[in-house]
Amino acid sequence: MESVNLLRAVLVGGAVVAAIAAAFVQQWAVTALFTAGVIGHALLWVYLHRAAAPRGDAPR
Repeated sequence: MESVNLLRAVLVGGAVVAAIAAAFVQQWAVTALFTAGVIGHALLWVYLHRAAAPRGDAPR
């Protein structure tokens, strides 16, 4: 499972770099698409992380 998480981190890092590069050359639609993907990924990661936590130890 660690290799999947590493691959996911590399892909999200690449999306961040691509969003920054697209913003630098003023490709706003591409920037918005990659940024939305990264934000969506982060929100789903937080959701799954909290769902997997034991009920008594979940952060508030």
